Amino acid sequence: HWSTQRRMIWGHCDHLDREITGCHVQGGCSDFMSPGPEDADVEVTLVGLPASTASNPVYLHWWAARRSPSSWNPFESPVDATVYRGMTDAYPKFFEPAFNGGNVLVDKNGQATIRVRAPAAYLVWPYLAIPNIKLRLCQNTTFMHHVADRFVFGIQEQWLEVGPKTRGMKILHMKKYSPRPGTPRPNASQPLSALNWKKLQPIPHGYIYNCKRRKSTEIIPDPVTTAMVTTTTVAATASTGAIATTMAITPAATTTMVKQPPIQGLDALDLEAARDALDLDALEFSPVYICLSRGQVFDHFTDDCANSCSEGTVAKHGQCVRPLTKQGTV
Repeated sequence: HWSTQRRMIWGHCDHLDREITGCHVQGGCSDFMSPGPEDADVEVTLVGLPASTASNPVYLHWWAARRSPSSWNPFESPVDATVYRGMTDAYPKFFEPAFNGGNVLVDKNGQATIRVRAPAAYLVWPYLAIPNIKLRLCQNTTFMHHVADRFVFGIQEQWLEVGPKTRGMKILHMKKYSPRPGTPRPNASQPLSALNWKKLQPIPHGYIYNCKRRKSTEIIPDPVTTAMVTTTTVAATASTGAIATTMAITPAATTTMVKQPPIQGLDALDLEAARDALDLDALEFSPVYICLSRGQVFDHFTDDCANSCSEGTVAKHGQCVRPLTKQGTV
């Protein structure tokens, strides 16, 4: 799992001990217990989770992108949320102060309360992942489920994307979290006008500056290429004409405008803010995709990205593999 390899979340699986629905994690389900950051912005209560029992405790792990440097309202829309170039920039490591997640024990009624700082958005090129919280179940002492669910922040609504094990999970409520007086806020969000973008680390790609709903029959002209973009297509075109990509989403779509500070910006970008939208997990958690998006190759021998393939290996489809030693078929 790319998130654990990059240490965005704890719990590396033993490659020799896997099952179809999950794996026995190295460490324990109850590691790093925390209700979330002390300086969180939002508190969410979920119900319908598998209930804990005395013999089978269930833990809910979650992690989100780092707090958005630019302040935005999670209860209204992703407008003004910072956008990072990719997952590796958006997610801090779980042991860093900027980590935006935690681990709680699900109660006997299948309920859990979590809290996060208002997270940033990020590109999963050519798509945009709007602010979300990734969720993962861990049962007994070490069994971690493969399926990573997510909580998504939309336009005046929030929803869950879940797998078979958590199909009954629902949002009971979401409310603003008020930290205790005197709680340090070293990375507090600021208004766009107050940010010095060039000094931010990692450097953001931009921020969302407009977000609105569209009617399913509406057609929007691309301001740069003049191509006609329907509600089932996402177009992202830079003002310089240097970037042009498309993506598929459902008709119940949202149009979002993203700008890259301080000068170059994306003129139009439609994101997948719909309940049945494209699931980006296959891309987000693919090490091959991550490497290719960074202009590198994936080396199967080091299980990591590389600028080029080492001696004795060859590059095939963006991956370093053993060279073909015998032609023909058997």
